[in-house]
Amino acid sequence: MRGFVLGVIVTLIVIFGGSYLYMKLGLFDVSAIPNPGKMEWRMANMSMDAAVDRRASKSPNPVPLTDDVLIDAAKEYEEHCSICHGSQNSKAMNLGPKLSPRAPNLIRHPMDDPDGNIYWIIQNGIRMTGMPSWSGHFSDNTTWGIVHLLKNVDKVSPAVTGAWQEAAAEHEHVMPPGQPTGQPPTQDKHEEHHH
Repeated sequence: MRGFVLGVIVTLIVIFGGSYLYMKLGLFDVSAIPNPGKMEWRMANMSMDAAVDRRASKSPNPVPLTDDVLIDAAKEYEEHCSICHGSQNSKAMNLGPKLSPRAPNLIRHPMDDPDGNIYWIIQNGIRMTGMPSWSGHFSDNTTWGIVHLLKNVDKVSPAVTGAWQEAAAEHEHVMPPGQPTGQPPTQDKHEEHHH
């Protein structure tokens, strides 16, 4: 029995010590260019889903699903979210594919997560993904409105679609001519320190 316990302790020391050295020696590639490995992706998503499920409200969306709510949500989405999650403006900058993990395009397909989970993610963000917390910027009603929008992107009315496309056309993050889609514009030397 003593030999078994000692074996377990030695194994744990080797695992954790090896992991520490792997990180300490810079062997873990922190570049955003390669996609995360399958194991990393699965573990991160498992942890995220469990953490959000544990903390998110189970109550239904308290904001009514109306065109006015969706139009306001679409305007907020284009101003704050589209640069990473996709815009109705095909010429708009898209940084989503350049993040690691890749930011999902949220306007191609409706989200099927519970309303409370989407609300929690918007308000709290997701650590080390590029997804910020919008708490203190979006009101509760605005956030719930965006939740409605993301769950109904495939069935909004013509009025909402028109207002959304109008907001997208006014979007300020538009690619310069000749700039490949998804690539940030080249900064001027005199502007690069003023962000």
